[in-house]
Amino acid sequence: KGVVGLFMNPKAFRQAFHITSDEHLTWVEVLDKIAETVGKKAQIVYIPSKTIEKSFKEMRGELSCDKALTRKFDNSKIKSAVSSFTCEIIFSEGIKKTIEYYQTIPELTKIDHEWNAKVDILIHQYFKEKNASKLKDEGDIGVSEFNKGTKLEFLINIAIVLYYKIRNRISWFTRGVKNRIKRIVLGYKFRLKGEENEIKSHS
Repeated sequence: KGVVGLFMNPKAFRQAFHITSDEHLTWVEVLDKIAETVGKKAQIVYIPSKTIEKSFKEMRGELSCDKALTRKFDNSKIKSAVSSFTCEIIFSEGIKKTIEYYQTIPELTKIDHEWNAKVDILIHQYFKEKNASKLKDEGDIGVSEFNKGTKLEFLINIAIVLYYKIRNRISWFTRGVKNRIKRIVLGYKFRLKGEENEIKSHS
């Protein structure tokens, strides 16, 4: 409704709009609602963004910028430009529909074992370094309850990460070899075709 209402709307010319609902949720509330939707209790572990970025360099921009702070988006501008605009689907309903959609696609419901292992290793190392006995806020699970993992579990997680790294490297190498062979074969075919054309022109 918000986007359609901006079509050919003079108030939209060279303007940017936040098309959001009247809900204001913190990141913790978002996680809790997602967990609630799938019938689980969110196990929230507080680790500084800078520490996470060391293990997940690809998340640096996302953590330092997009998710660094909880924001409240002001939708008064879209309401003033499109008087009929109302957000009819609240977050809890929207996330339920999203999860239901994901569940219809098998590829999107697979467990990411590499990601899980990386996260477990990060948590284990962080609390080992800090020698913490509790998490940040009362009401969240403590370190002992979270189960930092035995030495064996820690080694298994490292083995899982190494397995995926090696598999990805092999996959990358295999693709490279296949592409190289393909280029050689194509080059050979073009050369043969060129020789055939040259023979025909001489004959």
